[in-house]
Amino acid sequence: MRKLTIVFFLLCAFACKGPSQPDAGLFKNVQGDVTVERAGKVEPAKVGDRFVPGDTVRTGENGIAIIAIKGTVGQAELQPNSVFRLNLGDQKTEVLLDKGNMWLQVQKATSREEFTVRTPTTVAGVRGTKFYTFQNGDTVGVCYCEGDVDFAAGDSKSNTYHKDTLVFTRNGKTVSLTADEVPGVTYEHNHSLMDGSPLGQQSKLTPEMKKKIFDAAEKKFKELK
Repeated sequence: MRKLTIVFFLLCAFACKGPSQPDAGLFKNVQGDVTVERAGKVEPAKVGDRFVPGDTVRTGENGIAIIAIKGTVGQAELQPNSVFRLNLGDQKTEVLLDKGNMWLQVQKATSREEFTVRTPTTVAGVRGTKFYTFQNGDTVGVCYCEGDVDFAAGDSKSNTYHKDTLVFTRNGKTVSLTADEVPGVTYEHNHSLMDGSPLGQQSKLTPEMKKKIFDAAEKKFKELK
């Protein structure tokens, strides 16, 4: 009887835990300081590690991570000083970029699938595309590299933006730029900070080019007042 009790206890220890959380993603590449916070514990991320809904991924000053989201649904390059989470639902994937910059590629969704990206002040509904989202102080910017994205800031009505558009949002106000509106800038849709990223090539934007882009956006924000 004692042996039967021990066997039952061991079986229950493995089988009676209830359903486990589904995988939300997989680390395909990790460089520098990248950690995963789960259930109050913080551990370094490693290539091949999986994470589940509720986990928080953080990158440090020199940290970069390539993450496969739900296998083939999409992949993201999470750049330094970023905070990243994922929520999963029935035919729904939600990326939460609480801080930082991310280059994201999403496979074309079916009519029943939803893929959204949320920052603290914006929401983007993705329909098979590649785009780069970044945060600079109180400004959130998005570069639309491929496909269409339904984008809204705060409680405002969403607009659909297309390839080759830069959108900036600040305090509920949104402005957009095309490459033609920023003379002197050779703009390409290369946003990686690492060599050999599966999303594409490294960024060639110089600090001077970036300043021209932000100055052009600032001019449009002033015109809204």
